[in-house]
Amino acid sequence: MNTYSALYVSKSHNELSGLVSIYFVITKSV
Repeated sequence: MNTYSALYVSKSHNELSGLVSIYFVITKSV
């Protein structure tokens, strides 16, 4: 799932980067 990828990115990079990634995932979902 894309959500897991976003969470993985959050762990790899800073929390801000993770939030941005999740935001993009949500935007793509919509």
